[in-house]
Amino acid sequence: MKKTINIIIFVLLISLGLNGCRSSAGKDAEKTANEFGLDIYMVSSEEVDNYGKLLSLKTTDTKELDEAIRVNDNTLKDLMTADAYDKLLKNRENLIFAQACYEGRYTIQVSDLRLSENTYDIKENKAGYNYEAELKFISEDGTEHTESAKGFIGLIKEDGAWKVSEYRNTVPDYIESTLSGKTII
Repeated sequence: MKKTINIIIFVLLISLGLNGCRSSAGKDAEKTANEFGLDIYMVSSEEVDNYGKLLSLKTTDTKELDEAIRVNDNTLKDLMTADAYDKLLKNRENLIFAQACYEGRYTIQVSDLRLSENTYDIKENKAGYNYEAELKFISEDGTEHTESAKGFIGLIKEDGAWKVSEYRNTVPDYIESTLSGKTII
């Protein structure tokens, strides 16, 4: 009987330990997903100004141009795998929201970001979250417009840190209408 109780206690402790590891790892992945979700949508007046400087840049120096294109990406780059960040740059997704804000003369704040766990595999070091972001578009005259955006953020654990490896998002109608017919740099 004592042996059976010891086995049960051992199994419970192992189970609690594994759940604790999953919970801690899950919180770290969720923190990265949350930070990415906030940063991908939020556009400050400084970022709008940086986009304006990019437009006025007259250079053939590819290094200078590359640095100008990445100027607003410090946080994003650190949160993403190299492959995911390269894809973001290739598709100019890092410029879409800044361009819309520049063209429409507004900034974007994220008033709420809700994550819901979609996938989690501790053995494979993968996590995924569906999200919904409530966005506030604030024009130069103080007028506000709100809209929501939805998407998915996939993460992998790379060198001990959670990194965004993929994401899909919806571009809010307000941004689509601002950029209607315009080419992304």
